[in-house]
Order: sequence, then structure tokens, then C-alpha cells
Amino acid sequence: MKFNKKYLWIAVAALGMFIGLTHCDYRTPSTPDDNMVSYRLSAEADRDTIYADNGKSVARVQVSLRNVEQEPLANETINFSANSGLITSSAVTNSSGLATGTFDDKGDVQDSVQIVARFTDEDENTKRDTVYVTVLPISELVENIRFTEVGDVVVNNPTQSYAVPITAQILDNAPSPIGNVPVHFELVNKDDPLGTLSTGVDTSDGNGRATITFSSYPGVLGTVGIAANIIREDAESAMSKQGAQFDLSGFPKAANTIVFTDTLRFELVSPDPYTMVLVTDRDTIFVDGGQTVARIQAAVKDANNQPVRNASIQFSSTQDIGVINSPVKTDSSGVATATFRDFGDPDLTGTTTIQATYIHQYNGELDRKS
Repeated sequence: MKFNKKYLWIAVAALGMFIGLTHCDYRTPSTPDDNMVSYRLSAEADRDTIYADNGKSVARVQVSLRNVEQEPLANETINFSANSGLITSSAVTNSSGLATGTFDDKGDVQDSVQIVARFTDEDENTKRDTVYVTVLPISELVENIRFTEVGDVVVNNPTQSYAVPITAQILDNAPSPIGNVPVHFELVNKDDPLGTLSTGVDTSDGNGRATITFSSYPGVLGTVGIAANIIREDAESAMSKQGAQFDLSGFPKAANTIVFTDTLRFELVSPDPYTMVLVTDRDTIFVDGGQTVARIQAAVKDANNQPVRNASIQFSSTQDIGVINSPVKTDSSGVATATFRDFGDPDLTGTTTIQATYIHQYNGELDRKS
């Protein structure tokens, strides 16, 4: 039998092709992108709200880096970035695959600061995650604003202006002082002011104190009223970004809204031409028909601290449970002595207040109580 060599060659070639096909590798070639799935990076902030207090309150962003088998990756560098404030530039993961960056507001109020954590391997493959932190105005920490009391200011010289330091302290709910808070001061009676303020705004110091100066107009008398206000800036309502909730719905919509205030009042007074001191030798007597009495003495002196002689002092009692002799003139030592005694009626007992009054011919009434 003869074979056609031409067809035999074709058959062998076809057989070779068949054998070759049965040994082909059908696996998909690897690509650089497949390396990305070998990392698991997640970031989480320990708090989603801090205050614009220049680093007193901070947010710490913890990053976890693991491989596809959820094994921690140690000694790997995590890079951080933020679109506001300042955050740690980089940190190295520990044996648990954790690295932490610290975010500082740097005094900037921001609704939602975007903080990004990145890991890039030696093949330039990158994994990242993002967290958001809101920076509220420092005024949100304030729980109280408190003035330091000011006593009466005696206007001895009617041609002179009197400077009075005014201090308000800002406190939180501890209460602890809060610094770096702008405090707005204003005169309560703007239509008829008795003086001027050195400034309208002062920022509280490390002890929480904001201080200005009130300067009176020469010779004026009356009540000075000063208000200290803390103003909350505009804030947006509740927001949601990447699943993080920031509830700002309670913030006022209008700018320049007063959220904390206190008012201080003090008097600008003329110097008393006379002073009077009232004392008693005993504060208890008995219903015994006058056997026990209380001696009430009023000592009157002038502006030079000299005794006032022959001044007529009126004595009175607020409760009708006894009797006191009045008026009584001061002696050479400027002292007027009156005696309070009971009526002798057992039904008339209780407590009374004795008042001494001196009416000056030119300067009016001077009262003291005991």
C-alpha cells in the first residue's frame, strides 16, 4: 500500500498542534494592580469634634495596616495629610500593625477637616483611608462668664476723670479658666454714658481673664453698667460625610449671637462730708420695765476725720417693742448716746433695728443702722 507523503505530513502537523494545545497555561497573567488587595488599611479618629484652642484639644487618628490574611504589618510607614490645621506627617506601625497621627487645630475653626492616612509600598502601590474632624469655636467650651466686683468710686475731684479696671473671667463647667476667648464689652446705658471703655474687645489670658478700663467723664455721678458678651460665630447645620455624623443643628443661624453674658454695675459717688458709725453696748435686753437697757451711740466725723459737735441725731426703732430717746446731740467727741428700753409689756418681744439719721444743712441725709 502506498501512502501519500503530502497528507501524512499534514496529519502529523495536526497531531502536533493538538498535543501542544493540551499543554497550554490558561491562567491570567498577574498585574501590578493585584498587589493592592494584599493590604487592608483602616483609619479611625478617637474624637470627631475638637475646639479651636491651639492644641489644648487634639484628635488622634489610629491606623491599622494588615495583609490579606489579616496579619498585622509592622515597621511600615503611614503618611498623614489634612486640609486644615496640622497633623503628624508620618508614623511607623508597631508590632500590632498600628500607627497614630495627632491632629492639632492650630486655632482654625473648620466644619469638617479631611484627614487622609496613606500607605505606599516599594512598588508604589497605595492604600488610603479618610476620617473627618470638626473644629468648633472656642466659645463652645464656655459655661460661665463672671465679672470681678467693683466697689463705689468716690469722685473727690470734679475736674478729674477716674480710671476703673474691669475684669471678666471665662470659665468652663469644671469650673476652670479658659484662655484665648474674645470677650465683647459694652456700656449698658449707651444713650447716657458716664464715661468710655478703653476697648470693645479683649481676649482672655491663661487665667481666663479679659480686662479693659472704664474712664469716667470728669465730675459725673451715677450708676455705671457694663456688659461682657461672648458671641458664637456662624455654624452650619448637621452634616454627614463618609458616614461620620456631626450634629451642629443646635447652633444659631445668625452671626453675632450672644451665647453668654454678664453685667457689672458700680457707683460713681460724691465724697460724704460726714461719716457716722453706730454701735450698741448690748444686743439683748429683757421685759423688765427698763431695768436692762441698750445704749446706742452714733459717732459723727467730718471729711477730715474730726468729730462733729452739737449735731442733732434722730434715733428710731423699726419694731414697736420698746422706746428710744430722740433726738440727741453729739458731745465734744462727736458722739450722741441714746437709750433703748422695753415697754414692760410681756407680749411685746422680738427683734428690732435701730437707725440713726443725721440731716446736714447742705449735703442731705446720712443714715446708719444697727
